[in-house]
Amino acid sequence: MVALLGVDSGGTKTEAVLIIDGEVSAIVTAGPSNAAAIGLEAACANIRRALRAAAGVRLDVIGLGSAGYLGGEVGEGLRRCVSAEAGAPAYIFEDVEAAHVSAFLFGDGVVGILGTGSNFLGVKSGVRARAGGWGHLLGDEGSAYHVGREAVRAALRELEGFEEESELGKAVRSALGADEAVPLLRAIYFSQDPKGLIASLAPKVFELARRGEAKAVKIVGAAAEGAAEYISAIFKRLGGPLPLALTGSLYLNNEDLLAPLISRALSARGYPVEPRRPVIRQSCAAALMAAKAAGLLPSHLLESIKTSCAI
Repeated sequence: MVALLGVDSGGTKTEAVLIIDGEVSAIVTAGPSNAAAIGLEAACANIRRALRAAAGVRLDVIGLGSAGYLGGEVGEGLRRCVSAEAGAPAYIFEDVEAAHVSAFLFGDGVVGILGTGSNFLGVKSGVRARAGGWGHLLGDEGSAYHVGREAVRAALRELEGFEEESELGKAVRSALGADEAVPLLRAIYFSQDPKGLIASLAPKVFELARRGEAKAVKIVGAAAEGAAEYISAIFKRLGGPLPLALTGSLYLNNEDLLAPLISRALSARGYPVEPRRPVIRQSCAAALMAAKAAGLLPSHLLESIKTSCAI
């Protein structure tokens, strides 16, 4: 018996999948576990909750695809957290690496994550190129955080008299329970998770964009342009367009708006590519990567996991 555990550790939620002999046996979700955003202690607590997917099972290996993973002390802390809880060797990868495998199963292509944050990776004949993944302090264009931040900025500009009041501004003020600039800022900066709070405003922006609200439409368009800019940079470095897959909670929940906008923006840059979704769950991809790293991935097991973990 080969027992694998794969974990998708993101800024919105954590998902763990138990795979026994190529078949999905259990899936458990928990809260966010991006250690760079919420700290190592809180991230480990949510990862431990998700690891209950493997309760009572002797694991061969664990793969963790982690948002905001930069190695160093935090990386070691995550590895200790996972290994101690599950009692098996743990391999940790950046979430965009697992996303790439979830889309292309170790083949060529470009993947983009548009979730709480954003990150992009391309692979062509063994050559790798990445863009973004800089975090909310330096980047995250095209992400839920980016969309929410621009909505908050619009609300602040209205409160301070730069612009006329809009439906978007009203929606932001209602969500944050503030009708003046200082209380609105206090709601964000005194929050336990400012990044998550700001990102949580994105669904309202997309709702308003679908109704044609001008400021929301502009923000969604800017998010698509930001994603296309990152993708185009990777295409350029790898010598031309490649198959493209997009994932992440923001994209998957708003594919109807984002897919055509991103495609149009790429075409305008000379890359007429249509995005598609990944083929397997990202948590399963993390398990595949760990199994491969540990020498536990024969071809028949790969095919079984591909079928069992299909989206």
